Amino acid sequence: MEAPVWDPARATNGASADGSGRPRAALRVAASSAVRSVAGAIAGAIRADGSTEIQAIGPEAVNQAVKAIAVAERHLGGEGISVACNISLADLSLPEGNRTVTRFAMRRSS
Repeated sequence: MEAPVWDPARATNGASADGSGRPRAALRVAASSAVRSVAGAIAGAIRADGSTEIQAIGPEAVNQAVKAIAVAERHLGGEGISVACNISLADLSLPEGNRTVTRFAMRRSS
């Protein structure tokens, strides 16, 4: 099965918490992203909107994203909030070549 093509213009994270109705942008994680900061952003988005999307390109960025998801899940679990995570891949065409985006779609499950 071929991976869908990723469109950064459609990369959104559900409804905006500010009430504007504009979609919240997906959280993009880099290899240099601080795990605790990303975890805080994930937890905040889950609390506010009930869902979030995290995107990472490359193995180091995916590693940071997975660690941040685990930390956020631990914090939210302490508040009685359960989360579910679906992982998907999409192709991205960049001037320097094609890359694969790993997308983590998280949502409140309780």
